[in-house]
Amino acid sequence: MIETDFQALFDTWKEAKASGNAPKAAVIVQRIHLNVYTYAKKRFGADEETSSEFYLHFLSKIEPILENYTKKANFDFKV
Repeated sequence: MIETDFQALFDTWKEAKASGNAPKAAVIVQRIHLNVYTYAKKRFGADEETSSEFYLHFLSKIEPILENYTKKANFDFKV
């Protein structure tokens, strides 16, 4: 997933949270989970076990990252 796709997901997630649309926000978080899971494999050619470990490391951090991310920081969401 490219940076602009993440930005679009973030924007949609933020709008869903602001409007109280929890089911829509949950679907977006699931899409981000999937991308985090496959990131190590795509980016570094990691095997399935390493990809799983990478995902498990970030599992509990995904929603706090979304909560604290701001576009004004001028760094990519993927960072």
